[in-house]
Amino acid sequence: MQISTQAEIAHLRPAARTAPPQNDPPAGITPRSAGPLLTGGRTVVMDDRGPDQTLAEDTAVQTADLGTELTEALRGAFIGTDQPIRLSVSRFGAVETTDGRKERIEQFFRDRPELSKKLKDVSALNTLVAMNKLYRWHEAQQKSARNDEERDTARDRFYAAGLQLQSLSGIATLQDGRLQFAVQAFADTMTAQT
Repeated sequence: MQISTQAEIAHLRPAARTAPPQNDPPAGITPRSAGPLLTGGRTVVMDDRGPDQTLAEDTAVQTADLGTELTEALRGAFIGTDQPIRLSVSRFGAVETTDGRKERIEQFFRDRPELSKKLKDVSALNTLVAMNKLYRWHEAQQKSARNDEERDTARDRFYAAGLQLQSLSGIATLQDGRLQFAVQAFADTMTAQT
């Protein structure tokens, strides 16, 4: 097939698409709103605390709410939470435990996939907050380092802490309505060191 006119050539080209200039934020988004970022569909409103602090606070609220919800559901299934229950979320979302009531607890979570999903989601948020806390600690260590050797030591500590954090991801303890994630405890311990 031979094309001989400019009109025929122009017809074969895709139409040029020009996007309108984006000077204004999309409808419903203001500079102080982060949108539903890893927050269970809730909007995170940025204020003077900044996104890191807001995410940490929202994660703490979600963790406390889930601890209460899990405690009530477990008690409803006649599984006591007065003794600590160590829970571990696999990367596939299965909840496992080393508790003496292993079969009952694991079956409880298999029968309630929505609670398993919530636990996995809140676990991921806690890992994100803990990693961010470690990163901020690392930045402070780098800034306060007086020489290359101290910077190298700070970097090595950060890498080692990151690996340890990864191994603790998904591990939680539930006792009397309080849900605590191992990653948060580890990050708090590391950042308390100077």
